[in-house]
Amino acid sequence: MKDGYYYFLPAYLEKEKSNKYEADKSLGYISITCAPDRHVFSIQCSLNKDKIQAIANRRTPIELYISPVTYVTNTSVYIGRFSLSSKNHLFLDASLSSRQILPEEDNQYIIVTSGGRTLIYSLIQEKRPEPVITDETHSANTFGEIFDPFNTTNPAYKWFIHYAKSQGELERIFRTLKIHPEMFGKINNYNTGFSSDTFIKTAYYALRVTGHILRGEYSDPISDRFFTVIGLPGWNIRNRKKSAPSIRIYARWITAQNKPAKLNAGNYNGYWLYYFDKETGYPVKAVLKNN
Repeated sequence: MKDGYYYFLPAYLEKEKSNKYEADKSLGYISITCAPDRHVFSIQCSLNKDKIQAIANRRTPIELYISPVTYVTNTSVYIGRFSLSSKNHLFLDASLSSRQILPEEDNQYIIVTSGGRTLIYSLIQEKRPEPVITDETHSANTFGEIFDPFNTTNPAYKWFIHYAKSQGELERIFRTLKIHPEMFGKINNYNTGFSSDTFIKTAYYALRVTGHILRGEYSDPISDRFFTVIGLPGWNIRNRKKSAPSIRIYARWITAQNKPAKLNAGNYNGYWLYYFDKETGYPVKAVLKNN
């Protein structure tokens, strides 16, 4: 997030190419000021009360968020509600710590909402371009760091480690790999009982504890079997509550023989491996091959 003054576009222009339009300064502005140590951001937002209330739901509060998209998601950061005390303008004065700010790699929008609907928005930072995965980039190791925690003898497997700090970074890795973890809610047209974000939440918890995830690429042209494997670091302990089955029933456990030197070796002892079909990106249940 950068210091500066920013103006808004009406949300109904979001689907168009916004560079065709100039920001409507009559809607109001947002001012962002960063403290010298960059640990605290001061945010002031002033809006034209008449114009906002003309498009808002009068029965719901008007709220301000930082979001990676132009609507509220589970990764959006709530800033606050607007005061209705002023006769001419809606005003909000808030502070956010650097820990609350979205990663610098993300898009950063300031959005004004009413009843969950975006009224106006402003793009204050554009995300960095995502890496494109190709055979060439795999061989050059520009995506992920080569690391084999298992001393693998099967030549069909190649292993990479990915470090991340946020759920947004984690989801970008999955998008770049073109896998669909939300489909754990339904495997082979069978309703598993897990919600679409169960795997994301499980992966993010492992990421917060250990600071990384593992990626495997399985390629066996003879059997025509190709998979992307996501390894979530943890312990070999299954959920014993019958009423709350663990998504680990779709995973394969392997104990780690090696650990990256930069990580805390005491907070995990292996990986739960989740397999995704390379062509469709859909998850498949890990089944050990009988010799």
